[in-house]
Parts: sequence; C-alpha cells; structure tokens
Amino acid sequence: MGLWRKVGDGVRWAWDRQLETIKQNVDQAKASARAEADAGFAERAGYGCAGVVLDGDEVVWNGERRPVAGVSAVVDTAGNINRRVTATRLVAVGVFALALKKKQDDREVFLLVDGPEFQWVVDVPPAKLAAARSFAARLTTAGRRAAG
Repeated sequence: MGLWRKVGDGVRWAWDRQLETIKQNVDQAKASARAEADAGFAERAGYGCAGVVLDGDEVVWNGERRPVAGVSAVVDTAGNINRRVTATRLVAVGVFALALKKKQDDREVFLLVDGPEFQWVVDVPPAKLAAARSFAARLTTAGRRAAG
C-alpha cells in the first residue's frame, strides 16, 4: 500500500505543478490581450498611434513607460509620391496616358517622440499620416501642460 501512495503523491504533485503552469500562461495571455485591446482603444480615441499610447501622465511604447512632462512629438516623412506612365495605360488610352499617370507612394512616415531622457522613432503606415500628426500635436500639448 505504501508504494502506491508514494506513486499517487508523485502524480498529484506533477498534476498540481502542470495546473499552476497552465494558470500562469492563461493569466499572461489575458494580460497581453487586455494591453492590446487598451492600445487599440487608445488609437481609436486619438490617444495613441502606431503603438505609442498617451496614458494619463505617462507615454507608453513597447512596454516602456515614461513621464509625459517635457515630451514633444513630430511626424516626419521620407520619400515621395511618384507619378509614372504605365505601358497598359499607354496602350489603353494612347496619348491621354500622359494625363492619367499612375501614382506610386514611396513615402515612409515616422513618429519622433522626444523626451527629457529618451527618444523614440516609430514607423507609421503612410495611410495613418493624418492620425499620426493629430496624435503628435496632442502628445506635445500634454507634455507642455505636464511640464507646466
């Protein structure tokens, strides 16, 4: 009887340990999902852009929290929009293809966040240029008010 009790205790210990690991993994997944949902809500509400979030008196990016006091932000673009004539358009509309050039967007957009003790450069999708500029203005205003 003593041997089976020891085996049972060992199995119970291994089972309890496995359950604890599963609980920890579930808690981490919930926290990660909550953080992603909060970041998505912040972006939709205008308090975030490209993963940078204005959270009260702090600015957060990649899990790094910094005080917003003295922070300024600016949006910068690199590259340009090219217009070119494609062979398909030339065949389809002839000489008028010169007026109907294809637009190719080669721009890269960056959100530059500058604080007293840190600097972040964040890639922004070109389609979110207007939202990035709006967020940069909001972040700079919050930084000035907090430095007050």
